Amino acid sequence: YTVFVTDSIYVSRAKQELLRFANSPYDKAFTKASWEQGKTVKREKTISSSLLFPMTFDIKSLTTIVEIICIALYLLSLVNDDFVVNTFALSRQEHFSDIFSFYKLLTPTFVHFSFMHIAFNLVMFEAMARPIEKTFGIPKLFTLFISIALLSNVLQYSFLADEFTVFGGLSGVVYGVIGYSGVLSRRKDLPRS
Repeated sequence: YTVFVTDSIYVSRAKQELLRFANSPYDKAFTKASWEQGKTVKREKTISSSLLFPMTFDIKSLTTIVEIICIALYLLSLVNDDFVVNTFALSRQEHFSDIFSFYKLLTPTFVHFSFMHIAFNLVMFEAMARPIEKTFGIPKLFTLFISIALLSNVLQYSFLADEFTVFGGLSGVVYGVIGYSGVLSRRKDLPRS
């Protein structure tokens, strides 16, 4: 974002207001002022949703990118299930013999084994992750996504009973994001919708 002032004498005041806003962006002085302008500007390009497809796609959104990767891998698994499972899912047979095999601690997040599995995960991820991304930005959601995915996949891997069980899915991330949203709901300084 760029802040412009009409005259150099207003620079120090603009800096003070910017710092005040940065310290409490949801202060009533700022949220009230945004509504007094009488117009809203929609900045993101989206593909609208319908009853048959109840998701919003903003092509530059991390939420959308994750959803597209999940859908692409699911469609690929319909064509070549063995390739998707062997390349992206995780089982006890994976021994992490070299540095390049560690990608499998993240990729199971994108693998789904049935239509209901992917449908539930994507609807819940859309409902919980998109508001976090819109409120706090892509870096925050990216950090949450990576950390929750790694944690849930490492825990799942360590509790696998036998070598032939494979796992995948966005469920660990979905439950992590639900938990994070629950923590956020306790904060008083965030806007209520």
